[in-house]
Amino acid sequence: ISDLSGYTALSARDEPAAILQSTALSRQAQRIAEVHGGKLVKGLGDAVMLTFGNAQDALRTVQKLHDAFPKAIE
Repeated sequence: ISDLSGYTALSARDEPAAILQSTALSRQAQRIAEVHGGKLVKGLGDAVMLTFGNAQDALRTVQKLHDAFPKAIE
């Protein structure tokens, strides 16, 4: 599971921006997980649940997601 830090506070200040970030997280997570043999199980508002066959693929995906996410919302 990966989620957005500060999502609740952002939602209170700027709900459209929070929704855009949540959507970007889901899209990026699904794309990157699939490249590394994973699958998006479900979106949970400001979080995503992913599944993998092994821990190395999961770790690789989270690292790539964290690197890619700021670019997805710029």
